[in-house]
Amino acid sequence: MTREQFMTRLKAKLDGFSAVETARVLEYYDELFSDSLEAGKTEEEITASLDSPEKIAERVRVELAFLRAEQEPSARTLNTVLLVILGVFALPIGLPLAFALIMVLFSVGMVGVSLVIAAVLLLLTLGVTGIILIITGFAAVVASAPLSGFALIGSGLICAGLGLLSGVGAWALMRVLIRGCVKLFRNIYMSVTKRKGEGKA
Repeated sequence: MTREQFMTRLKAKLDGFSAVETARVLEYYDELFSDSLEAGKTEEEITASLDSPEKIAERVRVELAFLRAEQEPSARTLNTVLLVILGVFALPIGLPLAFALIMVLFSVGMVGVSLVIAAVLLLLTLGVTGIILIITGFAAVVASAPLSGFALIGSGLICAGLGLLSGVGAWALMRVLIRGCVKLFRNIYMSVTKRKGEGKA
């Protein structure tokens, strides 16, 4: 395969990527060809040493999914990473790993749901308690008991603040869990692709 044929096929397989992402990949492989040609290799030798354009596009797609998931951790990006990896593992050797990934995602999902439920319940409990204390405090101030009233208002504000803090903390913990899963999936993916490459060699 010549340089032109390789680059044409690669560009076609990168359909669906953004213009910037496509340009970066094509520029990288164009420079790789130039450097290898200067080193004395022929175009056919260079293309023979590279993965096929299809595999390159597949690898770029997975790496971009990992990058986006790490930059914007959410359940949606985590699902995207899992679906991409399952596509890569659509081989008998990958089925046990795919099953393991599904179990990991299920476990993380259960933990996430539990955290969300706990955070919502705590937020509601502390929020309602805070509102009641604030209202009671204002009533006490109006009823000529300012010291007790201000104490109740202060307690109410503390409860409301703790409720908001619990919600923020649960969200932050969820992001940490998602980032951890993304790193785990990345390590598994790198391990499997490395093993396939060694087997090919």
